Amino acid sequence: DSLGLAAADTLVAGYESGLVLQGLPYFSCDGTENMMGTQADIPGTYQEYRQKADLRKLVKSPLKITLDAQLDQSAIVYSVKLNSDESLPENADLGLVLAVVEDSVNAYGKVFRHTVRMIYPDTRGEALNLGPSSEISRSRGIPLVSGWLPWRLSLVAYVRDNHTREVIQSARARVFSAV
Repeated sequence: DSLGLAAADTLVAGYESGLVLQGLPYFSCDGTENMMGTQADIPGTYQEYRQKADLRKLVKSPLKITLDAQLDQSAIVYSVKLNSDESLPENADLGLVLAVVEDSVNAYGKVFRHTVRMIYPDTRGEALNLGPSSEISRSRGIPLVSGWLPWRLSLVAYVRDNHTREVIQSARARVFSAV
């Protein structure tokens, strides 16, 4: 659970201890809208998930993220630029989290779409000293792990408020090979 949500932590601990828990599927949208389990039927559950996600789309973010990523011999090299507007709170406890995502992972006789391969640097993210109406840039490398298929990789960056666990903004970039 890259958002560090208590409900997901409880699910994971229960499964690791061998307890059978009700609660899957688990839905979380931007770290604020959380729902465990299903309604009376699967279509009703999906509809409720969809409504919660649609409502979150209406929330204006105080951040804009520009993200680029390319692959070199041993790393995914990324650059990210964050621009805030005047509505970003002063001294917010923000973290920049990156997720390496691989599409169409074949495992256990199935194909898994959009599989998170790594959370970087960790679930709290790299601390950001970003105030209202400001801009910061970062360029770093994420170590490449053998077994990942480079032509199927994307990088997702999101900024979260570590106090509320709300995702403030996110962006996605395909990982291109350096020529």
